[in-house]
Amino acid sequence: FPNCRLETKLSGAFKNGAFIYSNKDIVGNIQYQIDETINFIKTNIHQSIFITGKAEHDRYWDYPISAIRETITNAICHRDYGSSHTIQIKIFEDRIIIDSPGALPFDMSLSMLMKDYHPSRPRNKIIAQAFYDMHLTEFYGSGIKRIREECKTNGNAFPTFQEQMNTFTTTYLPRQNNGQTSNKVYTGVEMLYKLIK
Repeated sequence: FPNCRLETKLSGAFKNGAFIYSNKDIVGNIQYQIDETINFIKTNIHQSIFITGKAEHDRYWDYPISAIRETITNAICHRDYGSSHTIQIKIFEDRIIIDSPGALPFDMSLSMLMKDYHPSRPRNKIIAQAFYDMHLTEFYGSGIKRIREECKTNGNAFPTFQEQMNTFTTTYLPRQNNGQTSNKVYTGVEMLYKLIK
């Protein structure tokens, strides 16, 4: 599949959203694409460390990593491979946007998709079977339920979904600390934190 690639862009927090200060074009096998995209996202978002007095501090990423992995996996599996467009992940300071080429397949609607369990109607049956064999997905239409649970666990709002211009867009917002005291650190200085704590 010549169009099986992810174009991952990290965008700055400018009002016009046009400045890109880091980007990565990820091409490779399915597992590599998923893992490298998650690694890139982790490198460019915050992790909160909550000082609780316990031996191990509570740690939360600004975004629900497992839910985003599920979204990216679904994007690769269900995208429209007849389109020359790539999957794009855009990371802003206040949101992460995942654009996947192609609208919802067949007669699937957004209202149907929002149900915890909905009919599984893969656009690309052979690819979907490969993902199932690799234990990346299942055929029960429960991905939304897992995303909902991961968002709740991490303290994030449920993402928004939108169909426009033959593109399926998922938008995640960062978690709210709910008044808790936290020390936010970048992944890049995690080792320093371990040395001084």
